[in-house]
Amino acid sequence: MIDTKALMKMEKMVGKKQFKVKGRNSERHGVALALRATIDHIKPLTLGGRTRLDNLVTSCWSCNYGKLNATLEQLGILNPLSKSSTTHQRWDGLMNI
Repeated sequence: MIDTKALMKMEKMVGKKQFKVKGRNSERHGVALALRATIDHIKPLTLGGRTRLDNLVTSCWSCNYGKLNATLEQLGILNPLSKSSTTHQRWDGLMNI
């Protein structure tokens, strides 16, 4: 995922008309949406899921949007919280460019 500050630098370089990072989803550039992390509910709110740490994972925007109200079982996806966590210490979200 790309840090929002790095995406904002890109917006400044090319202009908001060509690459808008913030605003309503319909106004933002698709790349800005696809490269940002968001919070996803493992069990969707519409199916009784709650906004609690044991029901939240980090997801890319397009995966979150595509999952919509489906359960992990319906999609054939393993619960990401069942995996051991790994740290990618070298990735900085392109902040050093």
